[in-house]
Amino acid sequence: MSLCTHFVRPSLETSLEASSPAQVRLVPTSDEGVHSRPANPGVDNALARLVALLQSNDRLLADLKVLDGRLADAKVYLATPGANLLLGRSRVERVRDQRSLVMTALRSNRIAAREFLSSPVS
Repeated sequence: MSLCTHFVRPSLETSLEASSPAQVRLVPTSDEGVHSRPANPGVDNALARLVALLQSNDRLLADLKVLDGRLADAKVYLATPGANLLLGRSRVERVRDQRSLVMTALRSNRIAAREFLSSPVS
């Protein structure tokens, strides 16, 4: 794989746009599960919030790993002789901006998790 091909990859914009925690609805898989569970919507909502935070963190951490690779690729590109410095620097800046968005979303999830853990389950 050539350096130029490795440097230009599809963007993460579609997965980075939804950086807030996802809304998850729990759907029972059978009628039996609906009748055997106690009716306590507070617990179901709390569980859904927790699942949403965990899934969001997993996705964001995967995005962060991809962005770290792209940042390293851009730095390697800049270190090659004859590299287009303007292109390389703009790529580094763009990846850093995307990485900053992911880190902000992870911080938001951490704050939401702290609120979740400090709130009583009713």
